Formats: sequence, structure tokens, C-alpha cells
Amino acid sequence: MLFRSVVRVQSVDGSDAMVDYALLRVASVLRPLRPRVHVGGRIDFRLLTAGSFNDSANAADESVTRWQVDAPHVATVDRASGALTARAVGHTTVFHRTTPVAHTAVAVVSVQRIALDAGAVPFVSNARSRDTGLTPTYRIGATFFDGDSNVLADGDGVHHRLRLECRVEPSEWADARAVRTGDACSGGYACEVQPRALSSSQLRRVSPVDAIEVIATVSDASARHTAVTRVNLPFIASLVIIDRPDAESGVLALHRGDRKSTRLNSSHW
Repeated sequence: MLFRSVVRVQSVDGSDAMVDYALLRVASVLRPLRPRVHVGGRIDFRLLTAGSFNDSANAADESVTRWQVDAPHVATVDRASGALTARAVGHTTVFHRTTPVAHTAVAVVSVQRIALDAGAVPFVSNARSRDTGLTPTYRIGATFFDGDSNVLADGDGVHHRLRLECRVEPSEWADARAVRTGDACSGGYACEVQPRALSSSQLRRVSPVDAIEVIATVSDASARHTAVTRVNLPFIASLVIIDRPDAESGVLALHRGDRKSTRLNSSHW
């Protein structure tokens, strides 16, 4: 069966008195439709033809497939496979030489902003779990935006080829790494923060803190397009001073932390 589309036709003056509808039969459709892709990224276009939405059933014979773009300085496309490579910021149209010709607009953009969502992380602590004996891991979602505030998320054949880097300051208290989350709606990236459980000897060499800063940087493969953001998180250190007659004065020990323990200063050791 053919794809069907209903078109609403209205007079140019906006009058509801002259409104009609037309049923159109569409022989072929390109997917993804009107995509946005980052410079250096790739789009794997596919042609869906009348009869089925099954891609494999509608894969065109490579000997007759003809993909083209009208602005090759913005993007190039493999004539046989439909794999498009973004070359420069701008707009182009990709065509598949079916009868009639199928086409869609493509926007090549650059990342302008990155946002970190720490709403689910009210604080970070290096207190060990009583059940596992391990320090917890905190995940902060990262979302990338272009200049028009559109989310740059991989999916539906679009591969932006962006790279996320995460770090923590001060690094003595925690480490961070970039991870993929599978949440395409928010971009599919996150910074994973891993607090450090410091030994008493290490604690003597660091300054106490009541907050840490997570720094996220996103860039493309060429590193010509980058964006940076920072977020501050309260930090609860799991340490106390042992000050008993039967203990060595000034020795630090680890325990399950509370907010009062963050009031320590370097004069304590």
C-alpha cells in the first residue's frame, strides 16, 4: 500500500469559509526527516518505499541508488549508501533519485552550550555504604545544544560524533568520567562522579572542603567546536578527629559522614 498524507488547504486570508482537505499518496519517504547534525558528524539516510516500512525489504539496489546533495561544501553523501558526512556549518538538501525524487533538508550545526542536570544529586559524600563497604557513585546528566537551543542527541541514523570530558575540582576528593546513558531524549551522556575514600595519611595532605565543582567539556573530533559548563555540589566528608585519651592525638579516621564533619579545618591536623 502507498503512504498516505492528509493536507489541509485554506485561503490566504485565513478565512475558515474556504477550507478543504486533500488526500495525497506518497510513493517514498526519506528517513531521518529534516535532521540536524554536528560538523564532522554522519547521517545514515534510508529510503522507505510504498508497500512496507521495513527498511531491509525496501533497501534499494546499490547499482541504481543515486544519492545527491545540492551544497557539497556543507555536506557530502555516498551516492550508493546514502551515508552523509557533515563538512561545514550551513544547510543543504539531500536527494534520492527515485521517481518522483525524494528529498529532505539537512542542517549542519555546531555545539554552543552544555547543561548539567544535578537535580537528583543534592550532595556528594565519600561515606562508605554499610551494606557494600563502597563509596557511592553519582550520575549527572549532560545535554548538548546548538545555537538555536536544539538538543544534539544521537539517534535515528544521526551520529554527531561529539566527545564529553568530565573532571572534578579539587581532584583530591573525587574523580569523574563521561559515560553513555542510553537516554536519547537528554542527549545520552552523563558525568559520573566517584568520591575518594581517603586514608588517614592522605587526609593529612589535603584541605577540607564543603563543596566540589564538576566541570564538563564537550567537543567535536577536530576540537574546533567546544562548550564548557560547571556545577557546584555540596560535599560531605566522611571523616572525624579521634580525640580520646587512649588514642593518638590528631589521628584521622573514616566513618559515615555528616554535615558537621565538613566544618573541620587544617588546624585540626
